[in-house]
Amino acid sequence: MNKIDNEIIVVGADHYNALGVIRSLGKCGINPIFLLVSNEKICFSSKSKYIKECIKIEDNSLILSTLIDLKEKYNKKPILIPTGDPIEKIFDENYDELSKYYFLPNINEKSGEIIKLMDKTNQEKLCHKHNINIAKSFILNTENFKYSNKYPNKVILKPYISADGKKSDIIIASGKNEIEKAMNELKKLGYKKILMQEFINYEMEYAMMGISYKGNVIIPGINSNDYIYPSERGNTSFATMFPVKDFGFDISNIVNMISDMNYTGLFEVETFKVKDVLYFNEMNFRNSANLFGYYGDKINYILLYVLQVLGMDIKREKKEVTKKYHFCIEQHHLKNVKEKRIGIFKCLYHIIISTKIIFCISDIKPWIYKIIHGIDRKIFKGDKYEK
Repeated sequence: MNKIDNEIIVVGADHYNALGVIRSLGKCGINPIFLLVSNEKICFSSKSKYIKECIKIEDNSLILSTLIDLKEKYNKKPILIPTGDPIEKIFDENYDELSKYYFLPNINEKSGEIIKLMDKTNQEKLCHKHNINIAKSFILNTENFKYSNKYPNKVILKPYISADGKKSDIIIASGKNEIEKAMNELKKLGYKKILMQEFINYEMEYAMMGISYKGNVIIPGINSNDYIYPSERGNTSFATMFPVKDFGFDISNIVNMISDMNYTGLFEVETFKVKDVLYFNEMNFRNSANLFGYYGDKINYILLYVLQVLGMDIKREKKEVTKKYHFCIEQHHLKNVKEKRIGIFKCLYHIIISTKIIFCISDIKPWIYKIIHGIDRKIFKGDKYEK
């Protein structure tokens, strides 16, 4: 592998998303700088042995000023890796300024272009252009909302721009009364624009974690979300990874759509299978929280991205999943036992056979701190750890 002299700065919250990026870099001998956004005293992700330096700030409003303050510190232009939608939005809003000092995700090397495509209605237009199936959607205003018979009976209501909201604020509602109640709740939470999507009762959710460098798209594998938590529209808890060639659907239209964006960065595409039809759900312009799942087949897709950004050769790097295997987010999967969606012995079996997203024997401290922190937060109700 080519020697990399540029610093890599991972920007994110105390989450296994950022931890996965840090470990992926560490596994190939790159020790990143972690710009950690958290107001807690103990953060499990900051305990990784692979971190060269951890710079901690309290909230996202300090990201831009911190990066500007750091701009003269490094001899070579560092690479910024955002691990959350709000962080990516800050990067994109300030691309013209930040790109003078850092490599960062972009579309056409212009400010604001990624934010345009965070708008799910623009993603919907691209899907129609490329003959990709997608559910019906409507843009709603909470201030003057009136129910209409044109709306599907069962819907998902979510913040219009994902970077401006919380996943926990997404509401599934059925019928006029539930939809009106949900819109009122979202109004109270401060949302003005809401995206309503037709609820698709899917058989399986599939995700595609990939890289795009100026429209050159690499999707190493496909994963099926066999178990999620919470049980309805939750996050991955246990998944199966397999080669793209073994997928029962042609994804060339999705690849072409991303290529036409001329996007540079990491991404995740979420899709739903309904009978023999594959529906596009959404594209996230950042790495997936499940990215370390690729390590089960020794694919380092963070490294692939870094090498391309620096103009280095990736011919010798592994780019395709070549076997079927499993990965799991242990804490989520164990919660499924509590929901009685899976028995404890089957759950433990899944954890044993999987590439684990949080537990890592060669980088054990984050896992230990997460357990200790979780126990203490329940005992002290968080008071001990809040500043």
